[in-house]
Amino acid sequence: MTVERSERWAVWRVRVMFAATLLVFSEWVVWQQPLAFSAAQWLGWAVLYLALAALSLDLLVRFRANEPLSLLLLAGVYGLLDATLISHITTRDLPVSLIVRPLAAQPLAFLGALAVLRWLLGGGRMRWGGVLIAALSGAAWGVWVRWLPRVSDIPLPATDAPTAALGLGIAAAFLWALSRTMTLSVPRQRHAWLLGELEWWAVGAVLVVALGAGMRQGALSGEGLSVAVGLAAFLLLVLALTPLLRAEHTPLDALTPPRGLLGAGAWTLVASVFLAFGWVGFHQVGAQQSNWLFGALTAFGALWPPTVSMAVGMQAIAVLSRREL
Repeated sequence: MTVERSERWAVWRVRVMFAATLLVFSEWVVWQQPLAFSAAQWLGWAVLYLALAALSLDLLVRFRANEPLSLLLLAGVYGLLDATLISHITTRDLPVSLIVRPLAAQPLAFLGALAVLRWLLGGGRMRWGGVLIAALSGAAWGVWVRWLPRVSDIPLPATDAPTAALGLGIAAAFLWALSRTMTLSVPRQRHAWLLGELEWWAVGAVLVVALGAGMRQGALSGEGLSVAVGLAAFLLLVLALTPLLRAEHTPLDALTPPRGLLGAGAWTLVASVFLAFGWVGFHQVGAQQSNWLFGALTAFGALWPPTVSMAVGMQAIAVLSRREL
């Protein structure tokens, strides 16, 4: 199936938009030393996030990731790639270093970025449920930003609430402004989201270069890298072997073509609620909130991979059993 040039360019615009959203969520929300990067490093991360965005959208459509289990599998693959190629934390202290950020914080960041992409470009409306989610996640973000430098297994510079809020506020304004550059008439076909042959080569080259850079810096151990790659391959295999269990629709159908652009008022309200509750979370006295948050993330990161894999396996067995009857 061929894709018109105008449609191909439209898809790349959305990929750029998703890459920017992933960068904001994975670097500013998860807070991976965003204030310590140079301009050259930000440029390199931008290219890498564009490759991860293009790959993720391809896999989303190719394997029909359209319900919680399949979306979580894809998010887990993203989290492992991000934590291996960018923050280089997956191999630092196995198996603990695999759990909190690679299998908990980063997958949640991916799901949040995907939801924001759909909301910005999918003609979304303001719903009070979204405001509630923004409030709860904002409070968790405030606790995370304050306490992560104190509990992280790698040195992270501490920051203050005004700096964190200002940086994330500017990033949120940038995302909304970038969304206004999207073309609403295309893409029109679901297969336009799939990578072409040359695009696969380009994405693969970026990932290989990033992996090589991490290994040259001594940030990735061979043994730990084998564990991270093996786990990512397992999650991807479960996702790839089970697309027939799911309906053909995908979350990107709301963007094929985009339904409309979100208004500035709705975006400003949700971003303001997130930042306000983040301020509250940051200034909570005592470490009890951080114990709850990091404990919950640890449990989530440790439990969801085997749980989701078993649930998908049971679904596959049930489908095969029905076909035999």
